[in-house]
Amino acid sequence: MITAKIKVVLVCAAVLLTAAEAGAVGVPKKIKIALWTNSKTNNDKLMFLARPGEKIKFSMKTSSQGQYRWRVNRSIRKKADGSSFTWTVPAKKGVWNITAGIAGAEGRGEVTWSVTTSAIKTVKPGKSIQKAIDSLPAEGGIVELLGGTWELTAPIKIVKRGNITIRGTGIGKTHLRTDRKMVMIQITPFEDNAWVLDETRGGRAVQRLGRDPAMKADYIENITLADFHLKSDGVPVAKPVFQRGGILLAKVSNSRIFNVC
Repeated sequence: MITAKIKVVLVCAAVLLTAAEAGAVGVPKKIKIALWTNSKTNNDKLMFLARPGEKIKFSMKTSSQGQYRWRVNRSIRKKADGSSFTWTVPAKKGVWNITAGIAGAEGRGEVTWSVTTSAIKTVKPGKSIQKAIDSLPAEGGIVELLGGTWELTAPIKIVKRGNITIRGTGIGKTHLRTDRKMVMIQITPFEDNAWVLDETRGGRAVQRLGRDPAMKADYIENITLADFHLKSDGVPVAKPVFQRGGILLAKVSNSRIFNVC
C-alpha cells in the first residue's frame, strides 16, 4: 500500500513494488509463469471493461505446481490457493486489480489484471495522456497506453481524484520521455499550482504557502501506475531527484506502482 504525504519516487528502483509478497520458503525457485488468461476476453489481455455482477475466471499456467496467492486490490483471498480464481465484479462503478502470485517464481512472479466497470481510454503514441485522464468519468477508469514513445513537455497530473489506472504494454514497449527538468507524473489532492519543486531544499516537493490549506485535503485512493518506462535525458541536472525523472505522490493511499522503470 502506498501511503504518502509528500514523496518523490525515483523510478528504476524496488520501492512500492509488491511482488515480494508472493514469496515463500521451501518452493522450487525455477517455477515460471508460462501463460495467463481470463474468461471475459478469453486471451492474455490484462486490461478490460466488465459489467457489474459479472463472474470472471482468471487463470494462469506455471512450469510446475507451487503455492498460489490471489489478491483483489490489497485484499488477499485466503481460500483461493489454486491456479484459477473466480471473481464477481462488484455492483458499482470502479477499478480493481486482480493479482495472481506464485511463490518461488523465477523472473515474473505475478500477473495483474486491471478491470473496470467505468471506462477505458486507449491512447496511441503522440496523443495526449492528460486529455485521456481528464476525459474519464467521475468514477475513474483505465488509461491504456499502447506501445510506443511519448515526448512529455509537461507533467502528467492526477489532481483531486482517485480510482485511476495508467498502464502501458510493458517496460520495453511503452516509453514516456522528457528533455525537461521536471517530475513526470504528479498525483496530489491539491490544486495544480499548489506544488513547486524547491531546488534549495534538495529538489523535494514543497507546498506553495497561501494557496491551499496544508495537508487538509482528503487522501487520493486507488491509483495504479504500471508497465511503462520513464526516462528524462538531455538535461544537466543538479539534484538527484531529476536524474531519471520521477513520480510525485502527495497524500496518496491504497495505491500501487509496479513494472515502472
